[in-house]
Amino acid sequence: MEEKIIICVNCGNSFVFTVSDQRRFAASGFDTPRRCSDCRKKKARTGPSSHEDKKRSKRRQPRHEWEYIPDA
Repeated sequence: MEEKIIICVNCGNSFVFTVSDQRRFAASGFDTPRRCSDCRKKKARTGPSSHEDKKRSKRRQPRHEWEYIPDA
């Protein structure tokens, strides 16, 4: 294994994907990074995308509205 130079998909700058990082990513089951560390940090600060936000809000809504009718 040797170091790889990758071009960031966001900013277009190149960054080095070191051998130790490659091993750590492989051990964790992650793919090769597509963004430099600065762009990854910016993405993490902005929060989830609108698609992820919609998906999460749909999951939290109850499927049925139950009405409680007390016994007489």
